[in-house]
Amino acid sequence: MFERETDILVLGVGNVIVRDDGVGVYVARELAGRVPPGAADVEETDVAGVELIDILAGYEKALIIDAIKTDGGIPGTVYRLTLGDFERTVHLANIHGINLPTAVKIGRGLEVPMPEEVIILAVEVENITEFGETMTDAVAAAVPTTVEMALNELAHWGVDV
Repeated sequence: MFERETDILVLGVGNVIVRDDGVGVYVARELAGRVPPGAADVEETDVAGVELIDILAGYEKALIIDAIKTDGGIPGTVYRLTLGDFERTVHLANIHGINLPTAVKIGRGLEVPMPEEVIILAVEVENITEFGETMTDAVAAAVPTTVEMALNELAHWGVDV
């Protein structure tokens, strides 16, 4: 039911009409032309919460690229995170408002085959409140760095990029 042609998913998450929120999608689009066909699935999505379970199901490894907003963070900074970095944030406020680690935990609890390894490349954003199809300068400048970091992660997983 959840069998995939490849064991690796690269997933750009975000909404391209909300300024910096689209950074994950823009990175995924850059990666789509650089990852050999069949080496990894490169996808983009604007969904979150429980919907992520179906997207992640059946993959052994997942590389997620998304926006992040932290207190005092410098826009354009790229963080490499794992699910363990979010351990204290696993919660269930409502089924649509859950975060990635909670989605993975629920999927595993339901015995859905979820990735054993999940790496998140999170780009510190500046503007995720205004509509607009352009990223701020600092976040746009982080796209090439994030692409290279993603390619390095894939190479570490044995993908010939």
